Amino acid sequence: LVRDGGSDAAESRAMTRRARETGRKATQGDQGEHDEVEQVIHQKGCAKLYYALEECLGENNRDWKRCKEELTKFRRCHEDSRSKT
Repeated sequence: LVRDGGSDAAESRAMTRRARETGRKATQGDQGEHDEVEQVIHQKGCAKLYYALEECLGENNRDWKRCKEELTKFRRCHEDSRSKT
């Protein structure tokens, strides 16, 4: 799995943040599920946009309204990749 520069730290923060929001510790099972999702995102070519969205959400208390630009870019990438398959 090839990762974009700086994405390891963003990935780790995102996983820890999700676990904290659900009131539990991140587990190995979470990591396995996360790895599968991340692999698909990387295969689709949307990883940088996904991590930018996660970073924005983390900085803005998961408030989607404050991350519309990042969400729109990630959504377009995802939709474009789906139309190519």
